[in-house]
Amino acid sequence: MSFLRSILAPASLPHSTTPFRRLVYTGHPHKKPRYFVPRNANGNLPVYTDIRNNGTRDLTLIRNVQGEAYVLATDIRITLFRCANPKKAVAKVETNGQEIVITGAKWKDPIIKWLEERGF
Repeated sequence: MSFLRSILAPASLPHSTTPFRRLVYTGHPHKKPRYFVPRNANGNLPVYTDIRNNGTRDLTLIRNVQGEAYVLATDIRITLFRCANPKKAVAKVETNGQEIVITGAKWKDPIIKWLEERGF
């Protein structure tokens, strides 16, 4: 975990960032950041819950992901769910373009906290 924090620490970024827009550093000084999750008009993170199939299917959605959403989905699966293998994950993480779909509505608050810890 300390390795990830050292990579994502603001001091390790090769370029200056503003406190309002922090991009994830890819680990290589010549590569551009991979993804960004902008806040909505109210200043909140775009993390929502959705209930489908008459209440039998609960989903957590992360919308408006800019950049490579599958990299963000992989980071969530590895760090938050602590599982590198998608088949053994606690929650299924899928990407649909600029949206990430996670099975289970109970993940909204942990995901918001996870994103805020990383500066989004």
